[in-house]
Amino acid sequence: MASPRAIPSASAADFWVSSVPTLPDALEKFQIYAGDLPARPPARAGDNAHIYFMLHKAKHTADKRRLLLWMNGGPGCSSFDGVMMEIGAWRTKADGTGLEWAQEGGAWNEYVDVLYLDQPVGTGFSYVSTNAYASTLSQAADEVKYFLERFVEVFPEYKRGNGADAYIVGESFAGQYIPYTARSLVQAGGSSPVDLKGIAIGNGFIDPRSQYGSEIDLLVERNVWQKGGKEYNAAMASFVKCQEMMRKTPGNPRNIPFCESLLPQVIDLTKDMSGGQAMCINIYDVRLADTMPECGMNWPPNLHATYDFLHRQDVRKAFNVNEKQKPEAWIECNKRVGSALSSDTEDAAVTIIPGLLEHNIQVLIFAGDQDLICNHIGLERMIDNLEWNGRRGFSSAASTAAQQWYVNETVAGSWRTERNLTYVSVAGASHMVGYDVPIVSHDMMLRWMNVDLLSAAGPSARIPSRLGNDAGRELVIGGAAGHDVSVIPGSKSTEQAALDAKWEAYYQAGSAALVILLLMLVIGSCIILRLRRAARKQGTYQAPGSRGISIDSGADMELDRLVENADVEDEADARRSQQLGKLEEERFVIHDERQER
Repeated sequence: MASPRAIPSASAADFWVSSVPTLPDALEKFQIYAGDLPARPPARAGDNAHIYFMLHKAKHTADKRRLLLWMNGGPGCSSFDGVMMEIGAWRTKADGTGLEWAQEGGAWNEYVDVLYLDQPVGTGFSYVSTNAYASTLSQAADEVKYFLERFVEVFPEYKRGNGADAYIVGESFAGQYIPYTARSLVQAGGSSPVDLKGIAIGNGFIDPRSQYGSEIDLLVERNVWQKGGKEYNAAMASFVKCQEMMRKTPGNPRNIPFCESLLPQVIDLTKDMSGGQAMCINIYDVRLADTMPECGMNWPPNLHATYDFLHRQDVRKAFNVNEKQKPEAWIECNKRVGSALSSDTEDAAVTIIPGLLEHNIQVLIFAGDQDLICNHIGLERMIDNLEWNGRRGFSSAASTAAQQWYVNETVAGSWRTERNLTYVSVAGASHMVGYDVPIVSHDMMLRWMNVDLLSAAGPSARIPSRLGNDAGRELVIGGAAGHDVSVIPGSKSTEQAALDAKWEAYYQAGSAALVILLLMLVIGSCIILRLRRAARKQGTYQAPGSRGISIDSGADMELDRLVENADVEDEADARRSQQLGKLEEERFVIHDERQER
């Protein structure tokens, strides 16, 4: 007897989000699912570990299905930071009045399904039995893999072998989570729940050794400090001690205690009392200041509104939060999750990246150039020291040199790719790149994932994007609320693009017909002129304007208007040739102008 078919304990309908409170024209363009699924086998009584997720389906179809898993850092920080303030389809209004749609073209689910994870267990709306938090990064990674095994049972379209490519993306301390999770999936081989193609880390805490001390260099680069200045010298004295500790510490630990104290010292040295209140630099954006001792913890401006929104009971209900298991209010970062990982002695995630690259996992490291805490200088040092696929760092080959990256004909940063590793420096962006430059960050992800925009359906406001002097491409985006709004002045709406396409078809079809017609006129004129010569010899030619036309002459009234008499035939032929040439020239001038609009 055949064994009974396994029936999933849940279906997609159980996680359907039918509406989002305060969001205008909610859910007209894409589907949302949310809830929690197990992160551990139900082996131990009371060990009830579940990861909360929110899935934003793509608004439009591209060349294939892609699943992007998003993780925030912390450790212990909720991915609702990503949903509400960075890459999601909506933003919380800073005045606390609810939600608004993200900037046109800034939401990452335009062509890609985005899965936001509150992980490790206990983060955000995830939950776990008391004190049963993950204690190592490897454990946290395996629990994400177990969650994904349950996830593809509910959403089989993402299961390995079903044609969906998977990418894991995140920022900050996710620079530790992501490589560990990717390694867990790669080691699973053919039994991996998803088909992992790449990982991307923004302003990530990946390699502590490369990051320590880079804060000092960043402040000098941004003209906050001067070399030889009082603050610079004090910070460098501490960094010298940090370097000594690094030399004495073997391996690649995730933290070196004395060096961990360097950033707080740097922050203290930025203290400013000139305005009557203690202020300090914003560690996430050096262009900004914040009150002491927050120094960036009050940023972004809509953070407090995000707290208020996620505390609402109607929001928790709409988002399928498990009230029985997670009755407490949402908090951005759960310190207990971070504390549970503090005793982990595993190596820093930088040690995992070479193996991923050698398994043909694409790796993107991107960095907003205004971040202090996980700045671009430290990440560039990490790449310089990294050995992968037979060499250390990027090569000096001109073919792989960094290129200027343009979005909407404005410099968006620089781009470099070699041996499966891509590094992107994002101009004018903070620790949260998607918050500052949403359209630029979206273009970056689509370019890196090789999304074929030519095959993408949807509204057609177009954003030009190119690397160096290469031919540009266009990011095709659509209104989140069903509105077709151009992103840049002069770009075309759906109706305009359709009308242009229709006229273009008319011109293409008409061009061939016009050429044939002109050739027929020339040939016909030659034949008729020959007949007229014969008619004149026979005395049967009639003058222009006469009603009677000899059948034998083959003349017609149109040619009578062009040819006055037999004595000027040669002159008329020359004029006619000029007229036909001018008409053909004008036709092609009109057609070329149409293409360039």
